[in-house]
Amino acid sequence: MNFSDYLIGGVPLVVFVFALVEWAKSFNLSGNILRVISMAIGIVFGGIYKFSVSPPVDVVGWLELIVFGIAIGLVASGFWDGISSATTSTKNSTET
Repeated sequence: MNFSDYLIGGVPLVVFVFALVEWAKSFNLSGNILRVISMAIGIVFGGIYKFSVSPPVDVVGWLELIVFGIAIGLVASGFWDGISSATTSTKNSTET
């Protein structure tokens, strides 16, 4: 799956989801709740995107929409975890 093909107004969908999660952090949310938010946003926007490209007409189409949304959520969640881990490691190494 080439995620660069999934652009909305020139913005990759995963980057959009990541930006919304970063925005959610401004409400003092942290930890597992951000993972859940990332997954939920990915599922919602991934599903909306997939629906806008080709609305499902059968069970396979709906399954494809659901799997795509979960994939976007997982990628965004993993991306957020990676950035979070990297910044935590950088902060810890500069403090010592």
